[in-house]
Amino acid sequence: MKKNLQINFAAILLFLGVNIIFSQQVSINNNIPLQSLIENNLANGCVEISNVSSSINGSSDGFTSYGAFQRSGSNFPLENGIVLSTGNASSGGNTSNGNELSEGSRSWGSDSDIESFIGLGTMANATVIEFDFVSLTDMIQFNYVLASEEYFANFPCNAFDGFVFLIRETSSTGPYQNIAVVPGGSDPVTVGNIHDAIPTQCAASNDQYFDGYGFGDTNYNGRTTVLTAGTTVLPNVQYHVKLVVAESPDLTQPHPLSDTSVFIEANTFTELDLGDDINTCSGSVTLNGEIQNPLASYAWFRDNILISGETNPTLTTSTSGLYRVEISINGNNCIIQDEVNVTIDTELAANPISNFYLCDNDNNGLETFDLSTKNTDVENAVQNLPINYSITYYTSTIDRDTPANNITSPIISSGQTIYVRVEDLNTGCLIYGEFDLIVNPLPIVTQPSSLDVCDNDNIPDSSTEIDLSQKDNQITGSNPDLFVTYHFTPMDANSGLNPISQPYVNTNPTETLYVRVANNTTGCVISSGLTLTINVTNGNTGIVRNTQYIDACDSDHDGYYDNFDLTSVLNDILNGETGFLPPTYHTSQADAESGSSPIANPGNYANTDQDEQVIYLRLEDNTTGCLAIIPIEIHTNLLLTGTNIPATGFAFCDEDDDGSVDVYLNTLENVIANGLPNVSVTYYETEANRDANTMPIDTSNPYVLTSSVTVYLRIENGSCTELSEVLLRINPVVTFSDINPIPYCDNDDDGFTTVDFNSFNDIITAGTPDFNVRYFLNPTDADNGTNQLPQYYDTSSGTFYARIESNITPCYTVNDFQLEVIPAPTVMQPADQYYCNDNNSSVRNIRLQDLIDNNSIVIDPTNLIIEFFDNQTDADNFDVNNPSNNLDKQSYDATTQTIYIRVESTDATACYNTTSFNIVVNTNPDIIPISPYQICVDAGTSDADFYMRDKDLEILNGQFDKTVRYFRDVLMTDEIDKNLAYNSNGAETIYVRVENISDLTCYKEASFLLEIGTNPNYNSNFTNFPPDCQNEALLRTFDLEAKRQEIATGSTNALDIQFYLDENDAIIKANNSLPDLYDSQELQGQFYTRIENTANGCFIIEEVRFNTFPKPVFQTATIDPVCDTDHDGNTYFDLTNALFLVDNIRFGGVTYTYYLDDILSMQIPPNQINSYPVSGTTTIYVQVETDTGCTDSIPLLLQVNLPPLINTIDNISDCINPTNTYDLSQIDDIVVNNTNDVTISYYESSNDALNNTGAYNGKIFNYPSAGSFPIHVRVEDNNNGCPIFTSFNLEINPNPLSGTTPNLIYCDDDFDTSNRLEFNLSDNDAVILGGQNPNDYSVYYYRNDVNNAEDDRNRLDLPYLATNGETIYARIENNSTGCFSVTQFQTIINPLPVIPLNDIESVCINDLPRTLSADTGNSGDTYLWWTGETTPTIEVDLSDLSPDRWVEVTTASPQSCSYRREFDLIQSVQATIEATATADFTDPNTITVTVSGIGDYQYILDNGEPQDSNVFTNVSLGPHIVTIIDLNGCEPIETDVFVIDIPKFVTPNNDRYFDTWHIVGIERLPGTLVYIYNRYGKLLKTLHHTSIGWDGTFNGQNMPADDYWFSADIIHNGESFNIKGHFALKR
Repeated sequence: MKKNLQINFAAILLFLGVNIIFSQQVSINNNIPLQSLIENNLANGCVEISNVSSSINGSSDGFTSYGAFQRSGSNFPLENGIVLSTGNASSGGNTSNGNELSEGSRSWGSDSDIESFIGLGTMANATVIEFDFVSLTDMIQFNYVLASEEYFANFPCNAFDGFVFLIRETSSTGPYQNIAVVPGGSDPVTVGNIHDAIPTQCAASNDQYFDGYGFGDTNYNGRTTVLTAGTTVLPNVQYHVKLVVAESPDLTQPHPLSDTSVFIEANTFTELDLGDDINTCSGSVTLNGEIQNPLASYAWFRDNILISGETNPTLTTSTSGLYRVEISINGNNCIIQDEVNVTIDTELAANPISNFYLCDNDNNGLETFDLSTKNTDVENAVQNLPINYSITYYTSTIDRDTPANNITSPIISSGQTIYVRVEDLNTGCLIYGEFDLIVNPLPIVTQPSSLDVCDNDNIPDSSTEIDLSQKDNQITGSNPDLFVTYHFTPMDANSGLNPISQPYVNTNPTETLYVRVANNTTGCVISSGLTLTINVTNGNTGIVRNTQYIDACDSDHDGYYDNFDLTSVLNDILNGETGFLPPTYHTSQADAESGSSPIANPGNYANTDQDEQVIYLRLEDNTTGCLAIIPIEIHTNLLLTGTNIPATGFAFCDEDDDGSVDVYLNTLENVIANGLPNVSVTYYETEANRDANTMPIDTSNPYVLTSSVTVYLRIENGSCTELSEVLLRINPVVTFSDINPIPYCDNDDDGFTTVDFNSFNDIITAGTPDFNVRYFLNPTDADNGTNQLPQYYDTSSGTFYARIESNITPCYTVNDFQLEVIPAPTVMQPADQYYCNDNNSSVRNIRLQDLIDNNSIVIDPTNLIIEFFDNQTDADNFDVNNPSNNLDKQSYDATTQTIYIRVESTDATACYNTTSFNIVVNTNPDIIPISPYQICVDAGTSDADFYMRDKDLEILNGQFDKTVRYFRDVLMTDEIDKNLAYNSNGAETIYVRVENISDLTCYKEASFLLEIGTNPNYNSNFTNFPPDCQNEALLRTFDLEAKRQEIATGSTNALDIQFYLDENDAIIKANNSLPDLYDSQELQGQFYTRIENTANGCFIIEEVRFNTFPKPVFQTATIDPVCDTDHDGNTYFDLTNALFLVDNIRFGGVTYTYYLDDILSMQIPPNQINSYPVSGTTTIYVQVETDTGCTDSIPLLLQVNLPPLINTIDNISDCINPTNTYDLSQIDDIVVNNTNDVTISYYESSNDALNNTGAYNGKIFNYPSAGSFPIHVRVEDNNNGCPIFTSFNLEINPNPLSGTTPNLIYCDDDFDTSNRLEFNLSDNDAVILGGQNPNDYSVYYYRNDVNNAEDDRNRLDLPYLATNGETIYARIENNSTGCFSVTQFQTIINPLPVIPLNDIESVCINDLPRTLSADTGNSGDTYLWWTGETTPTIEVDLSDLSPDRWVEVTTASPQSCSYRREFDLIQSVQATIEATATADFTDPNTITVTVSGIGDYQYILDNGEPQDSNVFTNVSLGPHIVTIIDLNGCEPIETDVFVIDIPKFVTPNNDRYFDTWHIVGIERLPGTLVYIYNRYGKLLKTLHHTSIGWDGTFNGQNMPADDYWFSADIIHNGESFNIKGHFALKR
């Protein structure tokens, strides 16, 4: 409990008028140069400031940590001044920020002076400002507030963020004086030195100077009250000031902690203080205005009248009044002044004393009151408590005034007034007060009957929501002043703790709850013996409660059906259950619950809602009366109304722009079914196929969509079939042209502006309709559609990405564009223009051009167009090419208004800037009737201080250009200073004069009354909420109703008590008061409590503070497994090695406790923590507890691991290699049977293996030469990290020698394409051994890969079938050591000569003699024929014919490979064509060729492929060439053949192909006539055999494309016959 505000009625009106202001924050400007910051925002012109500097601040982290602040309409306690911060200064205000302020890095630095004065160690993020000044007075004094994020949870117990105000004479080298100290002592001002009590954590520290939490006017969690830093100084002497704020670091954290700021109010550095107002019984008082400046002159005033002759620094007076001293300094224009109210009297009144309330616990109407307990209340009510005083109590004013019969012991009373007398024992001054004794009765209550409830919800489990409040009226007898709460235990009911939240969900079918009843007015409580028994009867658990569906399958599809049988689903719902009253059916849930308006004939119901309707079935248990309400959806056509068939169809994007999309129709079935059971969908390409239920689309394969297609649907569910259709749409991805750049005008000249992205839409889409455009900073966001930029975005020129989306389809494309922000012309703000009209006219004629001529708008108007307007819209929309709505610059009739100026560039950009100024045309004020000015005071107070300024808002009533003056007399001669307190008993008339600000002769006069009201009385000793931990949801629930009852205890007024989060909401009584049970996630703060006397509207605002401790949140708990090196499963854990990740904690301050069970009942003894024995892997449980007592727990797995199993290793032998290295990884499989889950490493020594240091890199062992080397092995399990060790000797043996091996060269034995030949590779053995003993060494041969030889795999068998040029690897191996060397050679196969002769060669009798050629084409080859000839060619004739001819060819040296080619020499002859025959006028046409001769012949038609058959089929009409070739080599022979037939179409388009129609080959059919008819039998053309054919015309007109008929009288080979048919005319 902290703050008590007494608000008068006029202030209420003020707050109601401006409540929005109080949600604002202080404004902070951190862009002010340092010199100006101190000169203009901390001091004023009356003080000389010099040498301003800042050696440490946030600039190292890229921001400014100091600045100027303004209250800016918020409720911050300081008006303006400077702010120093440990973070970014501007983050402390301007806009609301709910995130923790923790800015800056450790590299920022600190200051040794603040660390010395605070004395708690190293600090961080200091901001230092230093300067020199010269004071005019003997005192300086500054008000300041320390605000910090450290005011959070229990953080103040550890934090020492603080502020020092250091001062010394500039010429001094001595220590600084810190004048920023906790009042009444020398402790520095830190978070740790000023904070509330945090129970269980730390006691309060100077909490009277802690203002509270979460005010909202800054972004800090809490702050101090306004503190004062002051000291005496020597006038006219220069002093050095050093201001420092710094924060306390948590060295366990990587960054500095939460930020802190100090707000210092602006001051003149010329402090003068006459003290508080004086109320005294003394005969006189002395006022002291001494400033110890020899250049000072003094003038004293009483009630604003100069006191003649009083020019001394002090004034002694015996007269009451308002006193003011004005001090002027020689050589300085500043006036220093202060004032004080002096009241001199012998009897004074105390402030109101709260009443004394007791509850009548024994119901006899009497209670015993110990009046000595009221002494503290009396002392607090005395304004200036004397040093020596006495307090006495009386039952009457006569006894008090006498004094006599004072009360000295507790008194028994039923209620009375007690009169208080406080006497100053030194002066005899008397102070009077009074209060009432009030005995309040206990609430009158009735024991409630049991609360019988049915579990009617959809989960019948004997647990349901119960409204306990339905028993309140029975318990209280409907008394509205009584408040009932329900509790789980009698103790909670007695204490009021843990009230049960409503609605209550029971746990057991029968429960007993405990009742507490409190009187909201008196606070008296009764709970003993009051209980409430709850009996919950379970609903039926066997019935089916899911929504049921009824489908009429209505054939006329009109949406209505007359014969729904609602009872058809009853058996499915009952599911065999019985014992219900007759079921009823209802059209609404409410009717079903109440049982009203049942459907009369549920077996034959006609729906009233078209297509579908919900009916509610009511089932009432015949025994228990419990209900079940089951919804029934009735559909006229369920498969149409319950399914999902989009009216616009399904759309698919052609993302690869190939014109097609694969659609999987089977995936659409669930979409269409829309959750309905047993629904199947069949798709058809045509409506006819669907209706006939034939040719469904195969949905197992994708349906290729190349254009928008309607598919037809057959929807079935086993009992009904519905037909429908849906459109499948393929949508192309539309592309748009790039638009670069897009110019955009800045609204000022800084090149940075707010762009309206929507204004680019038509530019981006070129006005294409049905597209939406969204904008992004990068292409990835544009493609994903994430992090979209807002419509209005602050930016300079740059690149942006437009995502262009179709409004019809899901398709989109992304275009980038360059935005060019063009600065607007630079303008100045013209001064406002004021005019006053004597004739009360509100219009004034002015010349606007003057503002241009005198350069009030721009410095140089050249190339600028300047126009004036009476609204911003016209100024923004002005078109220089079509001017409208611009004002006459030469003569304009102005009223009180704003004039808007548009300054536009004449260049191509046409960018413009606007500014404005006000024209004020004064008129006589308008005064409405003024309401009385009421101030609320405590009981017993007869007067009050009125501040007349509080009436300004009401009187002015929106007249911004007027001022209000107040007077005591009707003649307006005795003026009241409206900014000073005006004391009155309320029965007084105040006279008002309202004047124009710029013309005091324009005024009106009025008056109003002053009134006094009484504040509410209440229990002012209520308590704050005690600290508590967050619940599992990281919230805390506050019982505000209980707090309301506590506050109302003992009040004699009718109170309205409401709680708010914002003080100003409480003041204006906003409609956002908090509920009785309020869940808050805030960790500290206060509730602003409005306590209102409903009789007169007077109210008081109290604070109820709370502090909630963060609940630690265990995220993870891990501990490294332990290796069981002896494989027995038993080992020990050091639990202090466990690693915990706990959120929501800070500054350490946590303890961990270990348990065997998850309910944390069996704690592991502390003496086992460092060596906890386990037998195999097990789980224990860890509880974390903060120093605030908040806890969380988590399981911790203790994993016992075994090392790997290894094998015994014998010595390992190997042969020396060229790199003198050995790859030890080949030993891995020897060390263990399975290397998958282990890491094996090798070392020079056992110590290295044990310490896992110096392992052979890459498992490669380097040796100098052959020899024996010890190797040590470490094998570690990859899964658990457990190691085991072994060792072996590595024996390195020398390799045998191998010589250079020549290639093996053989001649091929055939002409196969494999180019393979069998080689005896052992021919090279002796060369390879090179003289080494063949008994000691072996030679083996390998192919393809040297690895085969090195790995001794795939040895070759001898002899070996090798290919030409194949590389053969030879391995010479020591038979004892296995060491080897590898050499290589190639197998060379020299080819046989290729002789170009066939197995059979012919001699054509038509062409003798025949030349035979065996020429290989290779020079150097030699030839031998059977004839003995040795030339490459010979000539033969018929005499050489024989089957056994040969020729032998030998290749040139060095190959010298020979081959004999044997062949038969036969005779042949050219073919003779005997006849050719064609099958004309047939379909298909054929050609048959008859030949004679002894050759082997083949036939070719028109240079086609040769064929063995002499018949050609499917021959096209017209001329052809037939060729006969002899396969034995004789020359081919050709003949011409013609096929006569009739074309099937004509295309008369002059392309020279089928431009006319006639029988092909008609010229070979002389005498033939052809007749052409249309389809109706009309003769169109007669063609002779000499005609070129029909060109598709009749009488010169083109005939249409159609079928035409012909009749041909053919004469062919002497025979006549007729052919009829038709052909097509195509155009």
